[in-house]
Amino acid sequence: MCGIGLTFAHPTHEKIDELSKLIQDALISRGPDYQSSRTYIDNDNEWILNLFAAVLHMRGEKIVQQPYSSSSLSSQYCFCWNGECYSHDEAYGMPSFDVANHDGSREHESDTIRVMKMIQNAVDERSRNSNCFSSNEEHEAIASALSHVHGEYSFILLNESSNCLYFGRDPLGRRSLLMSKINSVDNESSAIGPTSTGTIGPILGNFEDVRGKDEPFVISSVVPDSNEFKSSMVEIEAGKVYRLELQSGLLTHLALKHLQNVPKDNINSFDNKYNGLVEWDEISRQMTLDGMNISPKIIDAAKHFHYHLNEAVRRRVVNAPSLKNDDKIDASVAVLFSGGVDSVVIAALCDNHVPKEQPIDLINVAFASKSNNCKGDPFMQSPDRQAALLSYNEMLLNYPTRKWRFIAVDVDYSEVLKEEQTIRNLISPLSSTMDFNIATAFWFASRGQGVILDSKYFQHSSNHLRFAGEQSLIKDQSCSTYGCKRKVQDGCIFHSCKVCCSSNYLRLINKYLGGRADLCEVHAVKKGEKSAKKKSKKQSSQNIQPGAKQEQTSKATSQERVKFLSRARVILVGIGADEQLAGYGRHRVTYERGGYDALREELKMEKSRLWTRNLGRDDRCISSHGKESRLPFLDENVVSYLNSLDITNICDMTIQQGVGEKLILRLVAKHIGMSKCYGLVKRAIQFGSRIAKCSDVDRFGSSRKACGNAQLNPTRIEN
Repeated sequence: MCGIGLTFAHPTHEKIDELSKLIQDALISRGPDYQSSRTYIDNDNEWILNLFAAVLHMRGEKIVQQPYSSSSLSSQYCFCWNGECYSHDEAYGMPSFDVANHDGSREHESDTIRVMKMIQNAVDERSRNSNCFSSNEEHEAIASALSHVHGEYSFILLNESSNCLYFGRDPLGRRSLLMSKINSVDNESSAIGPTSTGTIGPILGNFEDVRGKDEPFVISSVVPDSNEFKSSMVEIEAGKVYRLELQSGLLTHLALKHLQNVPKDNINSFDNKYNGLVEWDEISRQMTLDGMNISPKIIDAAKHFHYHLNEAVRRRVVNAPSLKNDDKIDASVAVLFSGGVDSVVIAALCDNHVPKEQPIDLINVAFASKSNNCKGDPFMQSPDRQAALLSYNEMLLNYPTRKWRFIAVDVDYSEVLKEEQTIRNLISPLSSTMDFNIATAFWFASRGQGVILDSKYFQHSSNHLRFAGEQSLIKDQSCSTYGCKRKVQDGCIFHSCKVCCSSNYLRLINKYLGGRADLCEVHAVKKGEKSAKKKSKKQSSQNIQPGAKQEQTSKATSQERVKFLSRARVILVGIGADEQLAGYGRHRVTYERGGYDALREELKMEKSRLWTRNLGRDDRCISSHGKESRLPFLDENVVSYLNSLDITNICDMTIQQGVGEKLILRLVAKHIGMSKCYGLVKRAIQFGSRIAKCSDVDRFGSSRKACGNAQLNPTRIEN
């Protein structure tokens, strides 16, 4: 992965040197291993072009320096590549390739060189078959070559021979790339609009717009740290290859081929190699007993989805760079681990492909404020922390040979204020409080600085073990809530009394999990069963044995909370699951209002705007730590397969909340033995981590007064 950028201006522009320095400073955190630049000046002294690249070394024994120079039959190119080529179709003399099926020698190959070779072959082939090779034909050849590449990427490519500059993002927009706003031909300042696939787009700018003396034209992975650029840059639209003719200043674009073909799979050999812990027939039987009749079509879809998601994870973790820590192989892969079904399934699938001697980091972030007067561990109020500990304990049981490192990133809100300016710069040109809250959670989580919670911690922290259902480890009779002297209700998974279970746990969790999750069976008895409940309570109190006093989380020893910084450069994130699998609460509301037809349209709209609402922002935040986000749910084959399914084979909104949404994924979770996360309702990261709670109280006075679309106060920066 890299940070890439350029400036294009008149040579006499007074701020070109200052701007170049700002861009280089903004990119260096994305590529700490190597930085370089290249300058081109027009023979007539009409323009100057500066290319910048900062490289994060992810593969191979040697760093491939960028900007990367390469020659074809008729042209000299300079290439800046920010991304991964996990696989590509057979094209332009290069056989099909998929790292998921590779023998491992690919660690010596460079994606930069591979993609550049494919582009050169495409251009050369088109040139040989053309009587009069034009820049339009070169444009089409480059777009065609990139349409065969599968992976997250953005790029800048300069043809030094023709003075044509090409740039763009992958069809899903998984890597950030921004550009200066330009004036369209009708003189309205705007982002670049869409064109039909297979045709050259209209002229989007002219000589004065793009290369005027007043303001330079800028492309960058990150907005430079300058107020004048925070409002004058826009996200480059995903799935298009743009061409800027340096001599004329004309800017056009060509759409990349969209994903259409349903990928092939080999379910039989896959099932033999990766046997699930629970058979599919048993899952269907269990759910029928629970009153949920699951369609055989959904079961079949879940089998194929499991295959494609497993392959997507493999592509993203094989040959991931590993560092040594005290002469031991350190983790090469981390998972942003909320404890929800998305992150849990990804983490479990990692166990199939990450070398067994390597640990896997599970990073969970939680926020709290010193002004919080709660007793005990304030970070345990985070629903994501509770869910993550629940799922983590289950992973320890199901995958005991793997070293799982649970990294608790505990962030006091005062630290958020110290980093506010940094995060604001990263989310630019976005500026809403919701964008800030989400970005803050991603920024602190991906930094990976926290404490490792080892087994001793869980032995001392009875709350966590009780939440995970490890009843055999519970010895004391007191309620687990700090300061409560009431007796525990036998069988309560939180090891709490009735009042504390309902008030401190179920109410808190359901506030974020949709209000329908009955996690504790003991305290979820229906009204008509009160008499039986009282009888059960009497029997339970007779069975409780005296035990040790409650041990508080806040008093865990230093051996139990080990300070740690994850050095894994590959970070797997579950982005894209909810938009494709109907995982958000609003999707159920849409269904209740308009049925599956309305839900189909809602998901279609959400998938089309992922690149502008989420992906660029999240990429900028995660990569600012010199790490690379990889998104298995947005793998080309996963997306293509899900697009081939009807919504009724993905979810079942007739089933209760916490099960019906993302049903196809929940079935996979059950199949691989991760049942604790199966019934948890989706909560967005800003709510699950409680950053929204802290931020909203600070900015609006309370969560009720908060508005996610409200713009950040430009003058409010805490020091």
